[in-house]
Amino acid sequence: MINLKKPNEVSREKKQSISKLTPIPSENKATNKYMAWLQWEENSCRYDSFLTVFSLGLYGKFHEFDKTRADKRHKNHKAYLALCNIAKKLEEINSPAKRRHFVNEFSDYLYELKIDENRRGEMGCAQELLTLLLPLFHLQPFIEEEIRCDFCGFKEERRIRWPLPLKVHQFGSLQFNSIQKYFDWFVGSRSPDLCEVCFQKELRVVLKQTQIPNLIIVECINAGKMTISKQNKFEFNSTIISKSFQAEFELVATINQPCPYHFNCSILKPRNFDFQEKGESRFEWFLHDDIENEGSLVAFNNISELWDQNPIILFYARS
Repeated sequence: MINLKKPNEVSREKKQSISKLTPIPSENKATNKYMAWLQWEENSCRYDSFLTVFSLGLYGKFHEFDKTRADKRHKNHKAYLALCNIAKKLEEINSPAKRRHFVNEFSDYLYELKIDENRRGEMGCAQELLTLLLPLFHLQPFIEEEIRCDFCGFKEERRIRWPLPLKVHQFGSLQFNSIQKYFDWFVGSRSPDLCEVCFQKELRVVLKQTQIPNLIIVECINAGKMTISKQNKFEFNSTIISKSFQAEFELVATINQPCPYHFNCSILKPRNFDFQEKGESRFEWFLHDDIENEGSLVAFNNISELWDQNPIILFYARS
């Protein structure tokens, strides 16, 4: 059990001691460390991780995140435009102190809009910030589902949106021991389930028509209580394949929870990094942890080291 100095706060010293339980995935920090980016301040790690992924891994890299594609009818539309604006500011400035100022302003803005229930400095979950992406309806296309019971013959059709995020439960079960298997189940025939008419477990859900988005966000529901892959024998996948829709998705970014109360992130080929100029073109993945390496991004190559960081939000792009 971790002793907190305040009910809603973890001290910088305590966070540093926790983070050291998980090694930074880089054998040579001196040559693999680039660009002072964002450093920890008052439980800022969830914002630092989310904004690092959005700024360097998504916005300006995939057209799906263009501000013009956000639907004005959604209540979070203005907040999404603010997210795009801060991503641009973080890219343009070179001062870590100024970056911190803009991140703090953004955090205060989301609290005023009641999108974030936690004030700046209070602990919260990085998952809550995914609601900023909800105005991107093209990442949530409609799904036509048929629900039928093989026992009593009950039948119903419904039209819902592709979930953002797609939430994975039941880690380590025989049915779902990898993200790929969960994805196969979701786009396939989901069964059995309890029928509310005859109360028999013979209900199945079949996707009749669906349009898979070009970018899929997966959330692993584990509440950060344990490392998902090690404790539950759960397999993360760097690629997701859908045979029925002839689509393949590559992992491009993750938000991780390497230990309780702390978040960091990993990005595949961060935007605005000149790999050839730095002589590190062999590196593809970079880790950002705001309490390590002075807030710089650190290069690594072995994907297994990413799984050790305990990913809880994974971003997959159609390849």
